[in-house]
Amino acid sequence: MAPYDVRFEPKDLIPNVVFSPEGGTLSEKEEKMLGKAERGLRGSPELLCRACGWTTYHELCSSYFPRLRMFHTTQTAGLWQMGNDWLIWDRPGDRGIETNDYMTYKFLRDNGTKDIPLVKEMYQFGKEGDQFVFTIMSRAKGVTLESVWAKSKLKEKKSYANQLVVALRQLRQFTAPSPQRVDGSSLQDNVIGKCWPAKLCKTIPDTREKWLNNIDEELRIGTERFLKATMDNNKPTPEALHNEIQSTFPESAPFVLTHGDLNLTNIIVHDGKIVAIIDWEFAGYYPWWVERWASYRRAASGNARELFNFVWARVSPELSHDDFANKVYNPVQKAANVYGYAPIKHTHSHDVWLRPRWCECKPYGGKSSGQSMNAELKHEIDYDYEDDKKRFGNPMKRFDREVAREVTEAKD
Repeated sequence: MAPYDVRFEPKDLIPNVVFSPEGGTLSEKEEKMLGKAERGLRGSPELLCRACGWTTYHELCSSYFPRLRMFHTTQTAGLWQMGNDWLIWDRPGDRGIETNDYMTYKFLRDNGTKDIPLVKEMYQFGKEGDQFVFTIMSRAKGVTLESVWAKSKLKEKKSYANQLVVALRQLRQFTAPSPQRVDGSSLQDNVIGKCWPAKLCKTIPDTREKWLNNIDEELRIGTERFLKATMDNNKPTPEALHNEIQSTFPESAPFVLTHGDLNLTNIIVHDGKIVAIIDWEFAGYYPWWVERWASYRRAASGNARELFNFVWARVSPELSHDDFANKVYNPVQKAANVYGYAPIKHTHSHDVWLRPRWCECKPYGGKSSGQSMNAELKHEIDYDYEDDKKRFGNPMKRFDREVAREVTEAKD
């Protein structure tokens, strides 16, 4: 049994469970472990677990115990483990990304992409726009590259990098005339104009001018607030900074097939091999530079920089680290930072459903936010939002330090 598999035995699943052979008696220690437990159903069944619907009837009148286990949760979705070989995503269907994982997977499978490691099987129940979408997939047997990278030898690291180079080269052979998903539908902006964890409200047009114009209102007010919070006597005027963003932002074309969230936690490895690249929710035909930018910007740790320094030097040798930093990374990040200062709000996004405590002995009561419960989430700019200098500090200096660190680490 692999270390990441679960033994579906009572003693492995239930704390303090006690084995009682026929005709045996319990010791004092075992009696204490069990406590004063009811063994027979009295009256109507009562709910024990609001997450799975387990009741006193299920607990007392059946020997069954679920092989479904919670594996991971996000703000709006849950990933369940089904035995040791399958996983199922339970997600709302109205955000526009829930079906993209399966759609991209099917596209890659149908096009015979043998050099791009994928899970062996994936099935979808529900379609985009449905209230819920369920995606069942075979589990990639392995661990994340993030978990083994630091302790891997240099030879192993280069092997992982070479495998990723081959996969990215094949992925980037797929191109499109404009930003879009693999089915030709519009591509939501997961780069600059992203509204997370609310719905992704903006899309990416086919030119940089249209792209920036699509978020111009947010960039303008974001620029003003960014500079207002900047304690720098040499800071530019809002108009000058806005013009700088417009003139230095990189061109969009060509548009290549992109994972969109490629980091070491989405790369599953086993015995020195990449066995699957997972989580294709944000995939689509993006501007040529997005995958490289995102691989550094969204790095979970310094491990990613070490990996991608090697990878991009081979995938895009025509653009050095310094050139990419100056021509792409810095201008894009400046636009993203400014956009982040825009006081964007979404109607009902702060509405919550407050849950009562779990039970008398477990006083934990969480909340379900509006964005996870089908709230309207209309995209708006809150011009009445008050500035908070203490919260923002000195964004210009922080941005300069951040870019300097990213560029330095990219060169190492």
